[in-house]
Amino acid sequence: MQSSNKSQQTPNYALYGDSQGDAEAGFVHIETVQKSSKPYKGVIKPHQHRDLFQILIIERGEAEIQLGDDQISINEPVVVTLPPESRHGFHFHNGIRGVILSIALPLIESSRERLSNSASILLLGEKADTAKQILTIANLLIEEQQQPTDQQGVSLHLIDTLFAMIKRVDNALTLSDKLPETLKRFSQLIENKLDQRLDIDDYAAKCGVSTSTLNRLCKQHFGKSSLQMINQRLAIEIKRRLAFTQRSIALISDELGFSEPGYFTRFVKRELGETPMAFRKRHRFGQ
Repeated sequence: MQSSNKSQQTPNYALYGDSQGDAEAGFVHIETVQKSSKPYKGVIKPHQHRDLFQILIIERGEAEIQLGDDQISINEPVVVTLPPESRHGFHFHNGIRGVILSIALPLIESSRERLSNSASILLLGEKADTAKQILTIANLLIEEQQQPTDQQGVSLHLIDTLFAMIKRVDNALTLSDKLPETLKRFSQLIENKLDQRLDIDDYAAKCGVSTSTLNRLCKQHFGKSSLQMINQRLAIEIKRRLAFTQRSIALISDELGFSEPGYFTRFVKRELGETPMAFRKRHRFGQ
């Protein structure tokens, strides 16, 4: 019942921000993430599309991705597949690079069978060649869309090739089906406890597993230790606050649970490669 209520409350768009409704039968649209998210300052609130299949391709940059009730932070190349009626939202950080492809269902009935009916995140960090090929096809689609004549046949061929290539990536994380409940819980705890600086043992206990089990699951599914995942998410939040808020560095340090400013500075220098002040000077929004 709760899921049904959420579905009713989730806006349904042809494209995000347009008037609510369905897409036309022959609709194909592709544009850069930078362009599509700029009017919303990178924040795309949870929504869904009834008659569109979407593919988000992130080449580089940081983002938080929400699929249903699950949220995951990424800072590596990924492909996100979004079948119709998949509730999703994004927070794209400054410097994000990628494309978002939206296709009306009637155009891709045969191609769609290649992919899961559940939203999924495909990690491409260790598949540089595949990532490059996928991005090449996406860029060709952008070029085709800009042609003055109707080249939909070419576009559909490229889309079919793109679907086939995505199908070959074997490390898809379908959050609703494949990601263990322990990691869903861990990801949510990171978000909720980010300012409390909990030890790994505390996180493991709250997830109901041992520290070694939590580490093993993180490495198996994300290629990172549990500590690396926490530090990665914390670094993203630090960068956001340094670049986009007027808070003092001392206040940011205190808000995020660091016991003293020197520890905060050492953490930032280790994770970001420079001091908080240096990062703020180079990345301050609007400068």
